[in-house]
Amino acid sequence: ILEKRPAGTYDHLICLREDLQKNRLNSVIIISSPYHMRRVNAVSKKVLTGYAVSLVPVQRSIFFGNRSAVKLRHIRAILHEYLALLYYGYKRYI
Repeated sequence: ILEKRPAGTYDHLICLREDLQKNRLNSVIIISSPYHMRRVNAVSKKVLTGYAVSLVPVQRSIFFGNRSAVKLRHIRAILHEYLALLYYGYKRYI
């Protein structure tokens, strides 16, 4: 099932849980970017309890390739993830 609904990790995992229940599935593979996996893991532990969850990072992301220089997009992505983790903790999503 390719998720095409609400934006945001928490909302996606809530919809995923509904899809798992509706389709009577008990396991899921979640594919996302490597730097996003920490948040996906934290939220899935709360939202997808009782399901077997496998996390698989994509093989290509903005962090792979040119290792010679850190770019602004790398810093932005990392800051976004840490701010999102703080926000998710505040909202009790994790």
